[in-house]
Amino acid sequence: MSLRRKAFFILVSFIVAAALCISGVTSLVIYRSFRQLEIENTQRNVNRVLEAINENLSQLASKNSDWAFWDDSYNFMETKDETFLETNTPNTAFEALDINFLVFLDNQNQIVFAKAYNLNEKREDSLPSDFPLDIASGAKGIIIVGGQPALVSSQPILTSEGEGPARGRLVFGHYLDEDLLVRFEEITGLSVKLFDLNAPDLPDYIQAHHSQTSQTEDIYVYPLDRQLVSGHTHLTDVNGKEVLIIEIELERSIYRQGLQSLTYLVISVLFTSLIAGIAIVLSLEKVILSRIFQLRLETADIAEHANFSRRVSVLGRDEISSLAETTNQMLGQLERLEQETETKNVELSLRVKEVQEKNQDLEGTKKAMLNLLEDEKELEARLKKEKDMATAIISSMGEGLLVIDRNYRISLMNPVAEKLLGVSASQALGQEWSKVVKTFVSDTEMPFNSRTAVKTLRSGEIIITKLEDNHYYKTASAEAFPVVSITAPIIADSTVVGAVKVFRDATEEKEAKDIIERKVVERTIELYQEKAKLTSSINSLTLGFLIIDATGTVVLTNPALTKILNLDVKNLTLEAVQTKLGAALDLIGQCDKCIKEAKAQEIKEVIWGNKFLKIFLAPVVTTKIHQQVIGAVVTIEDITEAKVLDRSKEEFFSIASHELRTPLTAIRGNTALIQEHYLDKFKADSDFAEMISDMHDSAVRLIEIVNDFLKLSRLEQGRIVFKKENLDLTTVVKEMIDEVKNLAKQKNLTVKFKKPDKPVPLTLTDKERVEEVLSNLIGNAIKYTDTGTITLEIKNEDKFNCVYITDTGRGISSENQSLLFRKFQQAGDSLYTRDTTKGTGLGLYISKLIISGMDGDIWLVDSRVGKGSTFAFKLPAAENS
Repeated sequence: MSLRRKAFFILVSFIVAAALCISGVTSLVIYRSFRQLEIENTQRNVNRVLEAINENLSQLASKNSDWAFWDDSYNFMETKDETFLETNTPNTAFEALDINFLVFLDNQNQIVFAKAYNLNEKREDSLPSDFPLDIASGAKGIIIVGGQPALVSSQPILTSEGEGPARGRLVFGHYLDEDLLVRFEEITGLSVKLFDLNAPDLPDYIQAHHSQTSQTEDIYVYPLDRQLVSGHTHLTDVNGKEVLIIEIELERSIYRQGLQSLTYLVISVLFTSLIAGIAIVLSLEKVILSRIFQLRLETADIAEHANFSRRVSVLGRDEISSLAETTNQMLGQLERLEQETETKNVELSLRVKEVQEKNQDLEGTKKAMLNLLEDEKELEARLKKEKDMATAIISSMGEGLLVIDRNYRISLMNPVAEKLLGVSASQALGQEWSKVVKTFVSDTEMPFNSRTAVKTLRSGEIIITKLEDNHYYKTASAEAFPVVSITAPIIADSTVVGAVKVFRDATEEKEAKDIIERKVVERTIELYQEKAKLTSSINSLTLGFLIIDATGTVVLTNPALTKILNLDVKNLTLEAVQTKLGAALDLIGQCDKCIKEAKAQEIKEVIWGNKFLKIFLAPVVTTKIHQQVIGAVVTIEDITEAKVLDRSKEEFFSIASHELRTPLTAIRGNTALIQEHYLDKFKADSDFAEMISDMHDSAVRLIEIVNDFLKLSRLEQGRIVFKKENLDLTTVVKEMIDEVKNLAKQKNLTVKFKKPDKPVPLTLTDKERVEEVLSNLIGNAIKYTDTGTITLEIKNEDKFNCVYITDTGRGISSENQSLLFRKFQQAGDSLYTRDTTKGTGLGLYISKLIISGMDGDIWLVDSRVGKGSTFAFKLPAAENS
């Protein structure tokens, strides 16, 4: 190996070792850091679920306190008056309080009254017999009752002023069931699971954590796989005993980011090491190796031409230059020796000439003999090389190889064949093939004349056996194994002189085949079972259900479909359903559209005769990768009863609101007259003046609420007509800002208008309704902003004029954002408490109906807690404006 290569390999080895050490140590540190981040993130999310449970317990305790600190409850514990129970504990009270049971206990822990209610099935239920009667006053937490966990709160029964003595306790409870877990999932945005601590089917990692004698972690984090991580902890009952385990599952985004960062780091270290290595090699080449190489070239050239009068180059003052000087000294000595040798050679040449003349005759004979010997050696070497090559190929084969002569005897065997047949080549060579190993078909030994080697030697054909032929070899040691083989003839001068057999042990292939066949049978049974379950589920649906393939052929229906549409079950086709629906809906066209566009279709209301139908179509896609649409699913729901109920409810709202407004208007007018003309007569009675003011303010507030209900009813029934006119939206926004400036100043807020970059075209809309929406959105911004600025901006975007209202207020959490624009829902931080003194929760919902009625849209652009929110709505721009 050259000096250059040695230097290169040494440098590369050191650099690679250093790079690997640096990468390994750094990788370990980074991996542990990201793992710790993942654990902390999972623990925070588990704590969020625990906070949601505690929040639910606090609300339950608040409701419990309202009932326990109440004169009526206090009197009931003494009088046992049934009228109190009939009035205050109907089934609707449980739905309003969102509880499953309430229990009145006296001071002797005896049940005075208990009632349970199933919120899911809307029916009265029985209180489990194992309900604990010793829950302490003021306690709240978890109990196990009737084999099911429940959240409970216990409060002493006192007067409305909170005075005693206590006449017992009142217990409220809500089962910790699937509905409550779903509510926690909606609040936290997490997947939440609940396990009984003593359940036999606990996951292994939870059992391992629970079985530890000393648990150092309150919250245990366990990675399920490369995609998901689990976090769980124990829940204790009101007595502090661990009874439940709550678990969440999260995406391992932090873990994957850590792996990515680790990869980039390793690549960077290796790349830096490569650059450093190249720089070092180039430096060595320039300073040392190139000079040594130059010295070698010069000495080689001198040696090649035998010109000892030449000298090598001497550069610098180091060891290499010293070596060059020493070489020149040696060349000088060689030059002197050469001159002496030439003188003696002249004398010797004269003597040699005489000898050469005498040996000239012998030289020809010698050359002829040498030529013969060289030819023989060359032929022998070529034959040996070819034999060695063939032996190496045969020995390196992964299959067994045998050569059988025309007398059925083994003449060659490779090491793999020795291993498979359990016999050495020295024992098998020269033996008949049939005596070394026996061939079986299934469990029957194959006759001699039927064996593949015999057939090939006799017919000269190539014979291949496959796994399906069930051939087995049984060795002399009685070991048997399945085999596949190829037997080919060896032909010389058109005559079969032997056969070559290549074979291998097919045990693994046969086992794999058996496993595959067994799996196919098992999977077929599972598919039939799943089909039966699916058919049963579809038949139990109250919705009409229809599955068609890509050609429109009906594949599956359920009884509900034939019942809703009065169809004949026999020979049901899509055309028959279309004929039944008639002009009410182009079902065939909707199905074609659903399949071609691979997109779900929903028709919320179809009037068919005296029925209202809701129809939903969804494409059936094979896989997410190929996205091949093979058909569609159609569901038909009879919503007639729901439609009639909604209409009755809306009419009731409208009538009730209208009837309430008349007496409220009279109250407002009369109290205003009293304040204007008679209040100075009652200056001495400040309580009376304050009472009149409260009556007037309450009447005004109630009239506003009634007006909201009337407006909501008219919007939902489509009885409001929107006046479409070309409107300058900028002017309207500026006018609204002028109207609310005084209200904003009361809270030291600034309301400003951001001038658009370019003129905004006119808007086709109803001015009065736009002002109403602006008033609502700006009012909300002022209400929920304590300090800062409220900014309004107008932009023209794709044939629409958009208005943006941005504040610097409290913001809305991501959990609450999905509940905006719904009835009776305010944009506060809590989902369970609403400020009923400042709003009905209808403002955003009414604004959405108004904007939708004017062919626009309204939405929340962005909101961050503590930073503020941005709401926006858009309306169509006027054409040619």
